[in-house]
Amino acid sequence: MTDPTLLVTRDGGGGAEIVLTSFDRIDITFHRPEDSKAEVLRDLVLLRGERASLPEQGKPAITPDTVEARLRRLHEKFPISALQVAANLRRGRLWYAITLLEDMRRWVMEIYGLSRGSTLPERYFVKLAEDEVRQALGETLTTYRPDSISAGLLRVIELYRSRCVWLSNGRLAMTPEQETVFDHVVAGLTS
Repeated sequence: MTDPTLLVTRDGGGGAEIVLTSFDRIDITFHRPEDSKAEVLRDLVLLRGERASLPEQGKPAITPDTVEARLRRLHEKFPISALQVAANLRRGRLWYAITLLEDMRRWVMEIYGLSRGSTLPERYFVKLAEDEVRQALGETLTTYRPDSISAGLLRVIELYRSRCVWLSNGRLAMTPEQETVFDHVVAGLTS
């Protein structure tokens, strides 16, 4: 490495982020092979030893039961969070509305990635989701203005409602109650 190190931050475990004087950034995480998760083993760079010495399969980062519970929880939270964003928007609490809307965007990525078997769902979405859905989610980004937040919320609701089954890889579907909540939020934002 020819670039001197400018800054190192450690995560308290086996990881560190290193910023070089060129402002390039490197993430380093140390894993013992027997403790590594399956997705880590696939992309592992060995500093010492041979690949043949690695276990064939890593520890599951998340179990199928945990995935299903997480998918259901995110799906159940989505309409409630839409109501909360709209309520915060009406009260002029823009910061709360923006941060909760950001959570909803992350949940779309998480649902997409988890339902396709990734234990790093946001990274999976960014790397492998179809351009069309990444663009649609990008169009939900907002600024610190009520009209921008409202437009972002309407877009994320439309994206989730229209593509829920597809985003979740067939694991989730909108209920009539959820549709009613979304109808209420949309009506309040568009009237």
